[in-house]
Amino acid sequence: MTDENTLPDDFMQPEAGSKHNQTLKLQRSADFDAYLSKYNTWIDKIAQSKTPLFMVHAQNDNTIASSWTKYAYKYISTQRQQLENNTPTYYQIIDDTNYDATTSWSQHWSWIKMLNNDVTDSTNTIKTIDFITSLPTSKNTYQEKETSLPLAGKSDQENTFNTP
Repeated sequence: MTDENTLPDDFMQPEAGSKHNQTLKLQRSADFDAYLSKYNTWIDKIAQSKTPLFMVHAQNDNTIASSWTKYAYKYISTQRQQLENNTPTYYQIIDDTNYDATTSWSQHWSWIKMLNNDVTDSTNTIKTIDFITSLPTSKNTYQEKETSLPLAGKSDQENTFNTP
């Protein structure tokens, strides 16, 4: 999997990769080969494990390119197939972390939609929280909750948290 032909342009030449990388003017780091080797060692250990995975990433994440998640998913799922390891592995690259024009989250915060059970895997089979609660070790149940951001109080005293 470390053959240059299997790595996306975003890895080998980020400046020639996605529009997102071009907009950010990303460049390949000098220590890229050493980092990729360590990354492959890490995801190889994950592939050998019996740990179920559901990877979620925003396409236009400006902190870590989504191609890293695509690569990890491809690598882990391929390795698991070769090892006849049937541990579930899912992923989804979401278009945006925002829900509408009134919200504006960091594109690195794909966990927001994941925790709201608003992400279905790439095969459109299972949602993230449904996946987590279906695990044999899970004792959790999921109930959707209405949430709102707290408003600041009128005085400093109203913004103080007191422990009983």
